[in-house]
Amino acid sequence: METAFGPTPSVAAILGRLRSARNVAFTGKARRVSLAGFPGAELDGRVSGSSSQIFVPFSPERDGRTPPDMHVVDRGESFRIVVLDVRGKRVVLFLESVKLGPNEFQAFLSKANRLLDESLAFPG
Repeated sequence: METAFGPTPSVAAILGRLRSARNVAFTGKARRVSLAGFPGAELDGRVSGSSSQIFVPFSPERDGRTPPDMHVVDRGESFRIVVLDVRGKRVVLFLESVKLGPNEFQAFLSKANRLLDESLAFPG
């Protein structure tokens, strides 16, 4: 789970940026979701290229330096990205299969969504 220190782009802009990844096969359109009462969208995918995939939801590329919000997903891994709008600030959640098979990962996602919906809190 991450966000930026400063202003954040819209949910749609973040998903568009993440969708532009080269080694990724997305398994459908973004779906509207609500977690812990916060609206957002989620997108499922799989790293299908011959190398891992780097996702950078907020930071612009600068002089080849590693951005603080960089998230790496290994080759062959399935994932779900959830972008929530938390009172005008966007928060990104990365959920990865980490070597789970497709059925196991789907079971994990069901449990993770329930856990997040019941326990995710952003004081403020």
